[in-house]
Amino acid sequence: MVKGRVCFVSMDYLTAKQTVESRPTTKTMYVTATSLRVRQADSTSSAILGTLKLTDRVAVVSISNGWAKIDFNGKVAYVSATYLTNEEPKKTNNDPMIGTNTFVIKSGDTFAKISKKVGMSVTQIIELNPGVEPTKLKIGQTIKIPSTTEATAKQLISVEWTLKEPFAL
Repeated sequence: MVKGRVCFVSMDYLTAKQTVESRPTTKTMYVTATSLRVRQADSTSSAILGTLKLTDRVAVVSISNGWAKIDFNGKVAYVSATYLTNEEPKKTNNDPMIGTNTFVIKSGDTFAKISKKVGMSVTQIIELNPGVEPTKLKIGQTIKIPSTTEATAKQLISVEWTLKEPFAL
């Protein structure tokens, strides 16, 4: 095409232009779910290509409408962006919170609400409970929490006073 018109030229006067294939820029993110399905398209009804595990590293190409487009084994795939974070997981081998207690799930509890109650991150709760699906908590279910959390320490320090008889200030 020359100025919008179809033209013909002898190949003797042309050289091949080499094209450099560029890969899209990716961003490293980490999985926050115990198991995350990798899908062929950005839909829960799409075929499952595989799964990712807690703290797995993911090369994210883009995020749109709650779905992360990722590079999965050299192919384009999709995962729910809800279960990805920018923060690299911390190693827990030298974690000072060695002991654990149990926490009983009550109506309305979520990992986010529990994390605020016990003074620890959602990621820490997920790490202590690898077999628990955060979106499928049941009333009466027990999960593990560290025995020495900030909230526990605050509870031990605070004392509730009850007056047995009225008084005036």
